[in-house]
Amino acid sequence: MKPISAVLITLAIFSFFGWVYVVVIQVTHPDFLTIQLSHWTPWLKTDNFGMGSFVVSFFSLLGFFLVEFSFTKKQH
Repeated sequence: MKPISAVLITLAIFSFFGWVYVVVIQVTHPDFLTIQLSHWTPWLKTDNFGMGSFVVSFFSLLGFFLVEFSFTKKQH
């Protein structure tokens, strides 16, 4: 495994769990979506965090597959 592959799959996993967290919040407490995620980041709302996590998860998993399974000619 290449080092960039390890970084990409780590990003994909952690951002996927961030997205799942927001989905669980949306199902259990839908009124919490518009509140801020943390008192340190008043500009970051829970719904924006979920959307960003989904995008990062998608593109990092796509990048992982492109890096790991690229069809390059092998040198003999």
